[in-house]
This record gives sequence, C-alpha cells and structure tokens, in this order.
Amino acid sequence: MRFGEKLGALLMVEAAFAGAYVSITRGFFYLMMVERGYSVRDLAVVSLVASLSMVLVSYLLYRRPELLERSVKVKLLTMHILERIFWCILPFIVFRFSYMFILLAYSLAQVITVPVCVLLNTVLLSQLSEDEFKSVTGWRNSLGLISSLSAQLLAVHVLASMRSPVRYYYLYTIALLLGFLSWIPLTIARVRDYVRKVSGYSSEEVEVIAGTTFIYLVLLLGSANMLSILWVPYLVNDLGAPSYLVAIMNAAGTISGSISSVLWIRVVYRYYLCGLVIDSAVPTLVMTLPPIFHPALAGLSAFGFTAGNFIGYFMYSKIAEKSDPIKNSTRLAAANALGLLISLIPVAILNLSARDGLILCSCLKVLALVIALLSIKEVSPLPDPRIRTYSKVIFETGMFSYRLTLEFTTHYVLYTLKIVAVVLIMLFMYFIYRTVTILISGA
Repeated sequence: MRFGEKLGALLMVEAAFAGAYVSITRGFFYLMMVERGYSVRDLAVVSLVASLSMVLVSYLLYRRPELLERSVKVKLLTMHILERIFWCILPFIVFRFSYMFILLAYSLAQVITVPVCVLLNTVLLSQLSEDEFKSVTGWRNSLGLISSLSAQLLAVHVLASMRSPVRYYYLYTIALLLGFLSWIPLTIARVRDYVRKVSGYSSEEVEVIAGTTFIYLVLLLGSANMLSILWVPYLVNDLGAPSYLVAIMNAAGTISGSISSVLWIRVVYRYYLCGLVIDSAVPTLVMTLPPIFHPALAGLSAFGFTAGNFIGYFMYSKIAEKSDPIKNSTRLAAANALGLLISLIPVAILNLSARDGLILCSCLKVLALVIALLSIKEVSPLPDPRIRTYSKVIFETGMFSYRLTLEFTTHYVLYTLKIVAVVLIMLFMYFIYRTVTILISGA
C-alpha cells in the first residue's frame, strides 16, 4: 500500500467515527438550550457570537500561517482531542451554569474546530495527489454521513427512553468515546511534521482561482445553512406538516448525501454543473410543492449540494502544488465560518419570515451558480479567455468589498473604543468627585 493510500485509509476511518460524534454533539445543543427555557433569540445570539469568533480565528490563521507550519502532527492530535473534550462537556455546562457561561463555552468549542479543520485539510492537500484527495474526500463524506445516520437512530432511542438532563449526559458520553475512537487513527498516521511551502509568491492566476472559489463557497455554504435553518419552520408552521415528516427528510438527505458522495467522485467535473443547478432550484421547489414531496426534495438537495461543495474543495486540490496549503485550508475553514454567519442573518438580524428567508436563500444559491458558470473553468461552458476575465472581475470585486468592510469595521471599533474610554474617564472623575465630597463633608 502506497503512502497516500495508507494515509487516506486512516483518514477515512477517522471520518467514520467522527461523523457520529459530530451528529450527536452538534445536533442536540440547541435542543438542550430550548429545554432550559431559552428563546430563539437567545439561541441566535449564541450562534452569532460563536460564528464571529470562528471568522476572527480563521483570519488570524490566514494572516499567520507560520503558527501551523511545524509540528503538524502534534498540533493536530492536541487540537483534535481537545475539540472532543470541549464539545462533550457542553451538556454539563448547559444544565448547571448561566447563559453567559454557556455562550462562552459554546463559542470556545466552535472556535477550536477551526484549527482542527485547517490542520486536517492541510494534511489532505499537502500529502495527497489530486486524484487521492478527490477519492478520500468523497469516501470521508460518505462514511461520515452513514455513521451520522446510525448516531441519529441511537439518539432517538435514548431521547425516548430517558429523562432530561440524564439522556444528554449519556449521549455526549457516547460521543466522547466516538470522538476518541476517531482520534486513534491519527496517532498512527504518518503525518509530516512540517508543511511544504511554495517558493516565492503564488501567481496572479492561482490567487484569482483561490479567491473566486472562496467567494463561491461562502455563498454556497451560507445558503445551505440558511436552508437547513428555515426549511423545518416553514414546513411545520406555514404548511402544517406533521413533525415525523422532518425525521423522514433527515434520513432521506443523509442517505442521499452518502450515496452521492461516492457517485460524484467518479464523474468528470463538467457534470457537477448539473448538481449545482439542482441545488439552486431546491428553495423554490420547497416554496411551491406540498409537504408530501419534501422528503424527496431533501434527497435531491443533498445530491445537488454534494456536487456543489465538492467543486470548491477540488478546486483547492488542483492548485495545491502552486499555492500555500495552510492558506487554502484556512480559506475552507473561513468559508464554513462565514457561511454559518450568513445563515443567521434572516433570524438574528433581519427578523425575516421563513418564506422571505427562503427567497433570500434562493437568491444566494443562484448567485453561487452564476459565479461557478462565469469563473470556474472546470464546470463552465464558456471559453477560457472569457472565464479568466470574469474570474478577475469577481475576484477584484470581492477584494474591494473585503477592504471596504475591513476599513469600516476598523473605524467602527476605534470609535467605539474612544467612546468607551471617554465614558470610563467620566466615571472615574465622578468617583473622585464623590470621594472628595464625602471626605470634605466628613471633616
């Protein structure tokens, strides 16, 4: 067995156990919060703070890739097991501590997933060939979803047979065991202790590909997270569907995602466009079809989204030899964090209805499709010269928006700090005035 095949096999085993662990730890946090009596607004604030923290950590790692360049295996093993511990202590915190402590603990658990994601993707991008990366990514996704479905079946039994909060203690203890089992394959994997650096700077063409792919992934992941948040309220509250239909949809989506992960890695990139078209049509179909068709839609959505998600991942694999693998891995982690942040806009900021949120979700998916058509030559039917032109325009537009946002945010933070400083000075002066007054009156 060659080096890449052995490493890939161990990473597949890691994903097989990690899928069940992730399904439990991420799937029941909000349910625990609801049982404690917290509102939807409270949940949105927790998610918003955690997402912003993830974005900031991703930005730090992108600007300082040298933090992860050496002792890669030691850092991966340390962060990997710490992430499991932080996530699995959450039920003991939710049912015993205050809201602010829960917010802090959840944000910390989410933040630590960023370096884990970056390090895992760095290993995949820097130590596997393009074909190996494609195969391992597909099988990791498939095995993770299969184990996720198994975990969901176990969770249904536990939730139905035990009382709160004991059932969550039991589930998260199982999740910790599964997380530890996913950690063991990494201990025997041959991971290089340093990351190969690209000599000099990446070419402009490579930077444009990386930048446009990042913009595409942010829109795709943001719309996917938004759809997952809004679909159930729309189905149950607006369409009056029974709750059991949601469980059938989840199962259909998981099975479809697992099968399609293996199918998509066997076809050429041109066909991925079909999956992306399907994915962009799902929000519209959700709003037009009756509930009976929604389990089929969930399967169709998972099938299309898998293709769209693979496009972004595989583009970074194609440029792995010509660009910094840590920066590319950080872009993947940041795209996921920004996608999660975007999905919170309808609930936490705009306060949109489920239907209006689905309209916004549809627009984002169509925009991701347009960017893929204009800038990703592997799926676009346009000639290469035109694709290069459109890619550069999209990249420069994205960079301009980024600089504008960064400048505005920096000024906003500075002004806020100045106001806080003035208030603190005034309070301090008032404190001195009151102290002197008391001393004089006492004398």
